[in-house]
Amino acid sequence: MLADTSACTPLSQRRAEALFDPRVVEIFYEGIELAPTSHRDLRDTELSLPPRDQAPRILLIGPPGAGKTTLVRQLIGTHPERSDSLPPQ
Repeated sequence: MLADTSACTPLSQRRAEALFDPRVVEIFYEGIELAPTSHRDLRDTELSLPPRDQAPRILLIGPPGAGKTTLVRQLIGTHPERSDSLPPQ
């Protein structure tokens, strides 16, 4: 099962149950179920943010190309062409 990359999806579990021992299938697919995720709840458990009514709000306005997105990317530490963070400066 480990060598077959097509077995690494929840949809292929039924096929694996017909080919392998049920104990092996249970161990391999444990925790791979698709479960609904509340991203807001996940964020709230990982980050201690102030309540919305107490957090400052900032509105960036300006013409296209003025640097609004660049400023935001600098503040949050992301790169415009990669999904990973910028290296510390």
